Amino acid sequence: MKLESIKRDIIKGIDLNWPTIYIIRYVYVELGKYLSKDTDFFFSVDNKLEKHNISIDELKNIYNSDFGRNNQIICYSGCKILKSIYDTLGIKSDIIKSKLVRSIDRDGEVLNIYHWLLVAYDENNNGYFLSLSPDLAYIQEGMKTHHFAMNIPKVRLLTNNNIENVYEGDEIKPTLLSDEEFRIMDAEIGYMNNYYKYDKENHKTKTWHRQYNDTSFALLKDNVINIKDYYKVLSWNTDLYKDLYEFVGLDGNYISFFDTYLKDLSEGDKNAWVFLLCYKITLKLKEKTLADININDFSNTNWDYNNWIKKTCSMLKNYILDGNMDSKYDINDDFDYSKWSKLIKKDYPYNFYDYDSILAILDKVNTLVNIVKYNISGNFNELLSSLCFHFINEDFILKEDDKNTYIKNSYIAHKFSTLFPKIFSANEIIT
Repeated sequence: MKLESIKRDIIKGIDLNWPTIYIIRYVYVELGKYLSKDTDFFFSVDNKLEKHNISIDELKNIYNSDFGRNNQIICYSGCKILKSIYDTLGIKSDIIKSKLVRSIDRDGEVLNIYHWLLVAYDENNNGYFLSLSPDLAYIQEGMKTHHFAMNIPKVRLLTNNNIENVYEGDEIKPTLLSDEEFRIMDAEIGYMNNYYKYDKENHKTKTWHRQYNDTSFALLKDNVINIKDYYKVLSWNTDLYKDLYEFVGLDGNYISFFDTYLKDLSEGDKNAWVFLLCYKITLKLKEKTLADININDFSNTNWDYNNWIKKTCSMLKNYILDGNMDSKYDINDDFDYSKWSKLIKKDYPYNFYDYDSILAILDKVNTLVNIVKYNISGNFNELLSSLCFHFINEDFILKEDDKNTYIKNSYIAHKFSTLFPKIFSANEIIT
């Protein structure tokens, strides 16, 4: 797109009722969506393109150009283009030449390269330091910018305690903007327009907040540090979760919880799901504990959940209690799982994410059965994923002993690669 057309389109999008600083900001971010940094220029200055380096004459042409080339800019041309739009809008701005210089020599031909800044002024003559070229990548991803309303001092202290001017000309007092001022302004001009269940103070929340798109990085950072979402994604990928989330109902009909509500299941389908749950868990517990667990009962047409939970507890009692034979834990004819479990937890409390806790597994199974069969309130999806957590590959579980030592690089890498697609998927999926 030609530069003049870009400039016209930007000017058309301006709301003349905005404060001047909003117009300055709007032009800055909108222009940044169309331009790119002239990387060949910078790579050639550093002599990194070898035989493909741009010649010294071409480097001079690019450096002195008011408009760059093919919508590619460096700091000077970025300032010139911005200033041309501000001039059209009657907004005062000045191009400032820094005192920082880099000299390159190509066979005796020298080019002195200075950094350039733009100062734009609002209606109250407040000056804002701008540098568009280093902000292009942030703008094109809808992220917070870092070079708008910069704090640029007139002088700086050198390591030898000498004082040096940062830029030429008179001192300009920089006007700064707070994070909140940026947020309000960017929401108003339409630059910040995506929503995330995240805020700076509380991090992950249940409420949608308008945020910059680099919120995804904050979410990723938080989730790499924490474990809950990592385990949840791994749980979704277990064969147990997949078998229980999509299953065959009583009449051979295919049922998926992706498109079927739990409340819409028939009594027969609920019983079929509970049967499948207990069968799968029996196999998993047999594998996890290496206990001699009998699975023949599942061929009995009169299979009953209460009998299953009682027999399973009897077979795994020693495993759960680590050999404790106290009679208060005996399993009698009038066995009530909830009371029995509550009694044990007084003496053997467990953490919700205790990977090896058989009692935790049985508690979650029992709660799921109560939710499905008896409509007891509870979060079915959360509970199912927390149950499947116990059957994630053990290599990806952070054990209590691991928390006081160094974590393997492979664990961190797997956690990052697992969470990256979830965090950087469509906005509406980030929860």
